[in-house]
Amino acid sequence: MVLTEDQRYILEKALKGHSMVVLGQSGTGKSFLVKEIAKELRKTGKLVQITATIGIASVNIGSKTVHSWSGISDGRYSNDS
Repeated sequence: MVLTEDQRYILEKALKGHSMVVLGQSGTGKSFLVKEIAKELRKTGKLVQITATIGIASVNIGSKTVHSWSGISDGRYSNDS
């Protein structure tokens, strides 16, 4: 696959150190873009952590949910747990 002009613009911003949240309708290339950003950042020696808000999205990008990654689980447990 080839990045669109908009996706290339976002990739350039990411490579310059901008933080971002990637949002959009299904099928718009969000997972592809996120994986490309991570790949390019890792080429520069950066440590990259990718998270998603829901399980299926995390599977699509080969990552974890933000809850799992941060160690706060999914909210089913009390503060003491």
